Amino acid sequence: MNTKAGRGRPKKDLKEFQNRNEQILDAARLMFASRGFADTDVEELASELGIGKGTIYRAFPSKQELFFATVDRSLEQMAGFIKAEVAAQQVEGLQKIQTAVKAFLHFFDANPAVIELFIQERAVFSGQGHSSFWEHCRKNSARWETFFSDLMAQGFIRKSDPRWLADTLNQLLYGQLFLHRMDGSQQSLKSKSNDILTIFFVGILTKEALRNSQALGIDLGGLANE
Repeated sequence: MNTKAGRGRPKKDLKEFQNRNEQILDAARLMFASRGFADTDVEELASELGIGKGTIYRAFPSKQELFFATVDRSLEQMAGFIKAEVAAQQVEGLQKIQTAVKAFLHFFDANPAVIELFIQERAVFSGQGHSSFWEHCRKNSARWETFFSDLMAQGFIRKSDPRWLADTLNQLLYGQLFLHRMDGSQQSLKSKSNDILTIFFVGILTKEALRNSQALGIDLGGLANE
């Protein structure tokens, strides 16, 4: 019986191809962050990795595409890190917000180069009206809107536009990244999490949830009773 030859890249080769692309993106992230977009040289990057420049260009046809692929992969890693932290702590409801915020800031403590990429993206490509971070937020907005709507139905947070809540929290977090990088703070980003959470929770929680914040596992630094 005749069988058709399988098409496409063999699984082993595909895995090697994916691993090599990840190595390229990891190295590119550090080079873009340390040198800036304009001074990053793809040929030097290839030499650093011990591969040909053509290998990089076959996967990423231009330096701009390489840059955006680097940012996108960083955001995927961020999302995976947050998801793993939430799963590991087995939290739900308000504690899920608390854990996610702390994990978000912890990720950028460990990966400050990603903040540099965000800064460069706004500086170099501002005319394109593109923001990888906000595109990532938009892709995940429906899930967070449902989450906030459920908390409203349970009486934990005040009735309001769930999309506005998600956008506001993202703005607080995104802004903190830039402020932290610009002021040269020696404190960790994660140490700022309670400040952000207190502002957010005091603004959105119902009176009953504020009174019961400790029982709900939420630390508001004593503001719940003021």
